[in-house]
Amino acid sequence: MEETKTEPDITANAILKPLCSHTVPSHPRYIRFLRKYLFELALDMGFAYRDAVNIKAAFVEALNNVIEHAYKGKTDMPINLDFYRYDDRLEIIIRDYGKKVPRSEIKSRDMSEYQDGGLGVFLMEKLMDYVDYDTTVDAGTRLKMVKKL
Repeated sequence: MEETKTEPDITANAILKPLCSHTVPSHPRYIRFLRKYLFELALDMGFAYRDAVNIKAAFVEALNNVIEHAYKGKTDMPINLDFYRYDDRLEIIIRDYGKKVPRSEIKSRDMSEYQDGGLGVFLMEKLMDYVDYDTTVDAGTRLKMVKKL
């Protein structure tokens, strides 16, 4: 019987170096620079313009959620960002050290009921191919978003 080999998930156990890493304060003024960088990175990787816009929008929603919910509007708290560039996808890791929210409470809201705001998680899940919140870290949350080429 011939053994079948599957390609390992290199992100699961390996320590990879991100294309770039940033630590920025949780101030909204930094979002402008970061979204422009990410948009240009997505275009450079070969994403269509619309996909690059969607990546940027999901990223901005994620950062706004960190500032609003994890840090309760505090503008001097650290946000760690890692961008991983692969041949077939872009991975974005956003790490905060703010208020930990139980994973069961991080979810899209019911779109059949109108209310202002609360669309961040919904948009991220619709615009990206994969969104995962890791709340098992010591403090805060580690968000991973993936967009496939």
